[in-house]
Amino acid sequence: MGKGHIEINGVTKIFRRTDGSDTLTALDNIQLDIKAGEFIAFVGASGCGKSTLLRLIAGLETPTIGNILSDGEEITSTSEKRGLVFQDHALFPWLTVWDNVRFGLKSTGKKDKTELAEHLLDVVELGNFKKSYPYQLSGGMAQRVALVRALANEPDVLLLDEPLGALDAFTRMNIQDALIDLWKERKNTMILITHDVDEAIYLAQRVIVMSPRPGRIVDDIPIEMSYPRNRSHSAFVRYRNVILEKLNYAHEESIADFSI
Repeated sequence: MGKGHIEINGVTKIFRRTDGSDTLTALDNIQLDIKAGEFIAFVGASGCGKSTLLRLIAGLETPTIGNILSDGEEITSTSEKRGLVFQDHALFPWLTVWDNVRFGLKSTGKKDKTELAEHLLDVVELGNFKKSYPYQLSGGMAQRVALVRALANEPDVLLLDEPLGALDAFTRMNIQDALIDLWKERKNTMILITHDVDEAIYLAQRVIVMSPRPGRIVDDIPIEMSYPRNRSHSAFVRYRNVILEKLNYAHEESIADFSI
């Protein structure tokens, strides 16, 4: 097995107020095995703990109960082995595209990755924009730079926290295709958080459906379609209907639990 194997073992995450007067259970008993090189997408309503789970895998938070292993080692802190891309591209406005990408390489001491960084910029069709500044880029271009900056460090796992959520539909679809190309080339593990069911089906090999707070896994659905995927194909539509039904059922169950 290659690098990037993630094991989530009975993870519960409880947040407490600073005065200890109240608690909030964000995640409840999450059990999941993500194989090295897999592309996984999590879908669920806002507040279901998707981003919390991503932060736990990144090492930015620690589980209240259970643990998470990366290639057999417990995650207790952040690591360059796990890259993270947010909805906000977070580029440095005073640096060019190339210097933004190189900044990530310098911070990890990987100065020999310049050739890789240039290649990745070409893959996402930004090779001619190396001298441009973020204010000169569209939102989609800036987000592609953020993806390249993360991938240039060659992480075993790339964590994607709704990185395309703020983009228009056309730009979003273009970057989805670029993301698939990058994943196929780099062969690293991709873990995506999204509210967009179509995006999850289009990109992922498995879609994990989560219930509203406390976040629990409702279903783990393998997407058995070859790439590139056709959004109007009957199989795609069937997957969409199944996942939407699961999400609706999870929502109704959550309301019932709340009313008891």
